[in-house]
Amino acid sequence: MNNIVCVTSAASLGCTFLDWSIHFLSGKNKFYSTKHSDWIPLSADPILDMNAHGHKKNHPDGHDLAWECFNQLTAVSSTELLSFYPGIVPSTVAGKELNIVDQLDDTKQKKIFQYQQDDYAKMINSFINAGVKVVYVSVSKHHVLYATQCRASDMSHFTPQSAGSVGKSLDRVDQLFFADSVKHWEQMGLTDIWDRRERAALCTRPFDSIWTMDDLMINRCARYCQVNAESLWYNGKHTIKKIMKFLNIAIDQTRWDHWVTVYHKWQQIQLDTLEFVNNFEYIMDAIVNNWYYEIGNLTFEHEVVIQHCLIYRYGLNLKTWQLEKFPSNAQDLHKLLETNIHPVPKIY
Repeated sequence: MNNIVCVTSAASLGCTFLDWSIHFLSGKNKFYSTKHSDWIPLSADPILDMNAHGHKKNHPDGHDLAWECFNQLTAVSSTELLSFYPGIVPSTVAGKELNIVDQLDDTKQKKIFQYQQDDYAKMINSFINAGVKVVYVSVSKHHVLYATQCRASDMSHFTPQSAGSVGKSLDRVDQLFFADSVKHWEQMGLTDIWDRRERAALCTRPFDSIWTMDDLMINRCARYCQVNAESLWYNGKHTIKKIMKFLNIAIDQTRWDHWVTVYHKWQQIQLDTLEFVNNFEYIMDAIVNNWYYEIGNLTFEHEVVIQHCLIYRYGLNLKTWQLEKFPSNAQDLHKLLETNIHPVPKIY
C-alpha cells in the first residue's frame, strides 16, 4: 500500500498543488482519477487565477468517502503511484449524524465542528494504521484569516452542486448559518452591498475557526509527516524535497526547473492573499490611528473582517452608506469612522 499517498488539510492551504507536485516530480504523465475510473493526463501547469485546480485530484470528504476512494485505488495497482486528498466531512453530513437539521445556533455549530474534527482525526489515523503515508498540511492560528479568503469559486459549501461564483458561494454561507439575520435585514430593505457587508461583519467570527485543528489526536509515527503551510508558501523548494524524501520518491531532475517556474506562479497567488493576513494588525492600527498606509485592493471578505474588528474590538463603525468599495488607504478609511451603535456581545 506504500504506492498510495495521502495529502490532506482541513482548509484550502495548497494540497491540490502539493498532490500535483508529487506526481509531476516523480516523472509521471498520467494519474489515476477515481471520478473517471481511468488514468488521465497530468497537467504540465495546473495554475488557474486563484488556485492550482487545473489538477483534478481525487478529493473525497470525510472518513467514509475517503475509504471508498482508497479502496478503489487499491484495486487499480500495487506498484504505480496513486494519491488522494481527503478533506473534512461536510457540515450537512455531520448535522444529519447528530440529528441537527434545523437552524444552526452556537451550540449546534460547536457540536458539528467537534464531529468534523473527530471524524477527520479518525480518518487520518485509519490510513496511517493501514500503512499509508500521510502528509498533513497544518496552519498556525496567526494565519487563520487566510482561510477566510475564498479562493475557489467552485466551493459548494456542503451542497452537491458547485456554487459557480464567489458571490453565490457567500450567499450559501448566509443561508446556512445566518438565515434569520438575512431575513430580518431583507424585511427592513437592507439589501445593498454596504448593508450585506455590515450584516456579515456583525454575524461572522473570523478568528474562531476549526480549520486550525489544534487538538487532533494523531498517531505521529514514521508514516506521518506534518508540514506547516508557511513552509509550503515561503520555502516550497526545500519543503517539496523534504516531502519527496519522506515518501521515498526520487525527483525527476529533468522536471525540476519547470516545477520551480510553476511553483513561483502558485506562490505569488498565496503571497497576494497573505499580504493582507500578515499585515492585518498594522492595518487596523493604521485605520484607527489615522496613519498613512496603502492597504491595497480589498476583497469583500477583507472588508468584512475590517468592519467586524472595528465594531467588536474598538466600538467603532464606518459610514458606509452607498459605499460599494472600501478605499485602499487607511487614512481614507479613518475619515469614515464613527461610533458603533449596534448592541454587541463582548467577544474580544
